[in-house]
Amino acid sequence: MTNCKTALLLGPDDMLRQAVEHLITESKDWKVIGIWDEYEVDVLIKEIGRKKPDVVIVNQGDFAGELDLPVQLLEKYPHLKIITVSLKSNLIEIYNKQMVSVKEASDLLSIIDQCLDQFQTRKEMINKP
Repeated sequence: MTNCKTALLLGPDDMLRQAVEHLITESKDWKVIGIWDEYEVDVLIKEIGRKKPDVVIVNQGDFAGELDLPVQLLEKYPHLKIITVSLKSNLIEIYNKQMVSVKEASDLLSIIDQCLDQFQTRKEMINKP
């Protein structure tokens, strides 16, 4: 089990966390660690820095009072991948900080177009019958 990737699950030990953990650990390439206690955001940020996961997975409902939690994590750990899971909409959101060089207006427009294309593709996939 060398070079395993690490998923850190934030939130209580509930059915969603157990399901996500089960799905991830089906792959021998992943290990799961968790923080289940109710910590303040600054403590969570320190714990994430100490554990150094490849991805952090958060149930959107567990941190409803901290809507900017993904932004706070990305400010501290720019290479971190964050996935938020919603039980209400059966959707996930993926956050990652990307740095893109913009030299001309056309570069910015190209980036915006790419984001919109990705959004449209996801929307079409969701709305497929």
